[in-house]
This record gives sequence, structure tokens and C-alpha cells, in this order.
Amino acid sequence: MAALRPWLTVPMARARGTEQSGEMHPTRRRLLDTVLELIAELGPDAVTADQVLARSGISRGSMYHHFQDFPDLIDHAHVARFAGYVDATIGSLRQVLDNSRTKAEMLEGLRHITHITQSAAAAANRGDRIWIVAQATKRPRLLALLATEQQ
Repeated sequence: MAALRPWLTVPMARARGTEQSGEMHPTRRRLLDTVLELIAELGPDAVTADQVLARSGISRGSMYHHFQDFPDLIDHAHVARFAGYVDATIGSLRQVLDNSRTKAEMLEGLRHITHITQSAAAAANRGDRIWIVAQATKRPRLLALLATEQQ
């Protein structure tokens, strides 16, 4: 069986296109990608609007054109992060299912995924997903965005 994609180091999430068109305006994408970079560097609670604007080179007016407010931008970034974890897990499962020639190979591949995803090295990834879901319980807009993403 081919080696599984590494799950321990989920690639940094990237902003995806909108549901309607499949594409995202370049300014919106730049703002989201900048927030994702800053979250990866500073943590999810440490990012400020001024940092995002300075790094992205985008004006405050443009940010408010593409997002209701700064928390809306942050919520969209959290959804992209969560979706990145989900996509990585689904990709690993798909790889096992596509490459398994026997039931035993499939079960071994699933055991391998379970071992990796439940290892101490993956604790930060699990904690991050839990943190995002916990935030959604307090933030209705984030909850709605996650629900839409999961459909």
C-alpha cells in the first residue's frame, strides 16, 4: 500500500472559493490567507486587524467591503482551518480505501490513520479542532459558517 499522507502536519489552510461561484475575490482571499498565516504564527486569539492590514497591504475599507467586521473575517478563517483538518482526514481515508486491495490492507490502513491521529504528536491538531468547535458554541455566526461548510 502506498504511504499515507502525513496527518501530523496538516498543511496550513488556504481560503477556498465561495459556494456560489467556486471562486473568491483576490482581496478577500488575500485577507483570509493573511489571517491564516498570522494564526499559525501567533495563535488564534492574538491576531489583530492592524496586523492583518499591515501584512496584507489591504485597506481597512476593503476589509469592510469583503467582511461585515473583523470578527467576521476571523470566523471565516477559523472555518478554513477546520475545513483543512477535515479535508486532510478525508484525503487519508480516501487514500486507504482507494489503495487497499484486501480487507486486511484496508483495516491496517485505518489502524494506521487512527494511530497517527490519536498520537501525542497530533494532540495540537485535535486541540485546535476542539477549540474552533468550542468557539462556535459561543459565536452564532461561526456556528452557522461551520454548519454551511459541513454540508
